[in-house]
Amino acid sequence: AKAVMAVFATETIEGVAYLKSEVGTRAYTNEHKIAMAVAVVYAFVFILGVPIATGYIYFLNRDRMAHRHIRATFGFLFEGYRPKLFYWELVVLLRKVLILAVALFWDDAFLQSIAACFLLVASIVVHVACMPYEEMFLNVAELASLVALTMLVLLSMMLWYARLRSEPVFAFKAAKVCEGCY
Repeated sequence: AKAVMAVFATETIEGVAYLKSEVGTRAYTNEHKIAMAVAVVYAFVFILGVPIATGYIYFLNRDRMAHRHIRATFGFLFEGYRPKLFYWELVVLLRKVLILAVALFWDDAFLQSIAACFLLVASIVVHVACMPYEEMFLNVAELASLVALTMLVLLSMMLWYARLRSEPVFAFKAAKVCEGCY
């Protein structure tokens, strides 16, 4: 997914568009346009098509998830989740794709951080509301990882702000807060 999305990520330098993934390669040449067309097809088939097809298969078989054949075929995708939330792997996949899209398509690091923070907070809220895992330990571990990622993004925003203001005292205080995290 990252490689497919990287085909569309460009940066303009002195009026000329270049690929972000290959700084010396000009964007929108005939070769790049062909790569973009292939990437669109690939994205529809694999990034959108496979999860949608999986969701559709889940939906069709939602009442038969306990059957041996279904468990043998698709169990690796829903084992460990509560029965009502058998589709949770698709929610996790969506979160990953959205975070990747934010990282690739927003040039401004501060806006990336804000968007990532919103996505992570929304993920925390949805996770707490659903508690998708059968084992409470896994719910707690997932919640802890989402909170840690959110704190990391917020800390990076604080350090960015400190660098912008050029206040070493603020950066030192932020680093001291981080020391207590582990």
